[in-house]
This record gives sequence, structure tokens and C-alpha cells, in this order.
Amino acid sequence: MAKFHSRLSKKEVEELFYKLSAAISETRSVKEAADFLRDLLSYQEAEMIAKRLKIAEFLVEQKTYAEIKKEIKVSYGTIARVQEWLKLQGDGYRKAIKNTKNTPYEKN
Repeated sequence: MAKFHSRLSKKEVEELFYKLSAAISETRSVKEAADFLRDLLSYQEAEMIAKRLKIAEFLVEQKTYAEIKKEIKVSYGTIARVQEWLKLQGDGYRKAIKNTKNTPYEKN
């Protein structure tokens, strides 16, 4: 994996992350948020983030690592990282899972 060298301070990264979060929260609809994220993320980045959310959902549902790996084709290491995030904090994952449980997929 290539090394990433940030030229931004930790404070600048936090400020920009907060601004990104504000931009997402100010969208008026799920479609508007999806359009913004499609512009912001590459396909691979979007897939990676979506898979992490699905892994968290499966873990909250008590699915096994083997079931998750088979279902969405991810490594045990990826599952373990999401499991660790859920253990350490995970409030964001849990709220996202709860808030999107009955959100239907709407194609553009």
C-alpha cells in the first residue's frame, strides 16, 4: 500500500472533516446526498464505505465472520477492523444502521 503524507495539520483535517459533515447534513434529500457523495468519491471508495456499513449491520445482527465474508466478499481483516470500531465507539455505525433500516433504495 502506498504511503500517504498529509500536508494538513490534524486541526485542519478535523475542520475540513467537520465542514464535509456539515455539507452532507445540509442536503435536502437522500438523492441529493447520494449525488454529492458520487461526485466526491471514486467508485472504489464508495464501495469500500458501503461495505463497511454493511459489515457493521451484519455484526450488529450477530452474523458470523464466515457468513459476512461469503455474503459480501470481504476479508476477515476488514471484518475485524469494523468489529473493533464497533467495540471502541461505534455510535456512528449504530445510528446509521438504525436510521437507514427501512430506507428504500431509489434508483436515479
